[in-house]
Order: sequence, then C-alpha cells, then structure tokens
Amino acid sequence: MFKKDYLKIAILTMVIFLTAREFSVAQIGTKVNFGLGLISTGIVGDNRAKLPMATTSTDEDAFTGGSFKYTQPGIQARLTFPINNYEDFRFISTFEYTFFVGRERFGYDNVTVLFSNKLNLMSFGFGLEYVWANLDFANAKLYTGVDVKANYIYKIYSDRYIKYLDNYIEPDLLIYDAKEDALRFGGNIKLGVEGRLRQNFHVNTGFSLGLVNLIGRDDSRGELMTPSTDFENHESFLPVLQVFVLVQYNI
Repeated sequence: MFKKDYLKIAILTMVIFLTAREFSVAQIGTKVNFGLGLISTGIVGDNRAKLPMATTSTDEDAFTGGSFKYTQPGIQARLTFPINNYEDFRFISTFEYTFFVGRERFGYDNVTVLFSNKLNLMSFGFGLEYVWANLDFANAKLYTGVDVKANYIYKIYSDRYIKYLDNYIEPDLLIYDAKEDALRFGGNIKLGVEGRLRQNFHVNTGFSLGLVNLIGRDDSRGELMTPSTDFENHESFLPVLQVFVLVQYNI
C-alpha cells in the first residue's frame, strides 16, 4: 500500500473518531469529561524493536534491531461519555502521540560509532470502560476497559555516524533508506483509577497492555519498528505496556 493510501486511511480514521464523538454527545447528552496528560509506552516480549541496532554477529542470521529497549514518552487526550444513569458504563475516545527515539554509542580501536533510530506513533481509539468500585476517599473510582486503536507510524529516520580519532579522516554518515509509513490496527485492555483533585478536576491514572499490529501486518516490510529489512521476512506482533497520568475535567 502506498503512502497516499495510508494518509487517506488516517484521515478516514480521524473522521470516524470525530463522528463517534458527535454521535455520543447527541445520544448521551452534554455530559462529557475531557482528560489530557502524559503516557509512556514500553515494548514487552522479545520483539526485535528492543534489540541493538548494531549487529553483534557476521553470520547470515545477523539482523538490525530498533534500539527501543526503554519506555518512550508521549501525550494522550481523551473524551469520556457516561452511557447510563449510574455512570458506571462509559464510552471513551482517545488520541495518542508517542515519540520513539533510540540511540547507541560504541567505541572501537580508533573510531566511535553512533546509531540513532526515530519514528512517531499516532493513535486514534475508542472503547468502553466499566467502573467496578467506588471508594470514599477522594471520590475515587476503580475501572477497567477495552479499546480498539488505529496506529499510524511515520516520520521514520535512522542513521549511523562514525567519528575517527584521527582528525585527518572525515567522519562518515550513513542514512538508512527509511521504511514506508505503516498503518496498523490493534487494541488494549486497561486498569485505572480516577480521583478528585479539586472541584471538577480529577486525576486519571492507570496502565494498559495491548498489541499495536493485531491487524494489517505486512511481512514484505519486515519488522514494524526496525530501520532495515536486512534478514527480515516477517512482521512479528508488537505488544506494548503503557502507563498514563491524566488531568481530567468532569462537567
């Protein structure tokens, strides 16, 4: 699928996101809660995106990892619509933007090698939540939920920079041919707690476990978040663990 096709699908996903919001407001009423805050995303399991970019072997099975072994920062915005009188069932729609940056540094006899790998992940989602406990302290609520997401991966850039200790030798810069942008569909399950800070302001925090590429994998592109297709002929599932902390305004 070409880049322009991905763009069309991303725009369509945004339209669906906004349509769902308008439909929910029309059906449920004007009570809408808005949240904004930080989210961190960590890759779990043995996906190659976590492994070093520098190949550690000269064998035929050597490959290039993504260098995303640490959690990556991002932002999340969400709208919450209670869908019954008890407000224990809620419809939500979300927008997330995560910045993936991986860097490595290696020293050899007379050179220093720097690797970098960067991409952005933009996600639109919607789902349902159920409040299963109301606590007396700070009007806190414990909830669980499930979301489905459209995940768009773009602004992909990777390079290798070699600096020689001999000042008479110019440094070398190798820029990898970027993989095509990718659109994948996935989802997550989550557990969270929401409590009042002051008046209509609440804090909403929790964690979720999900898959980025449950639907739409393309083996010809190789792994989803590695910079090179060398020795890659398969796209593995990409499971992620996310932690979010939002400030939420309840109408």
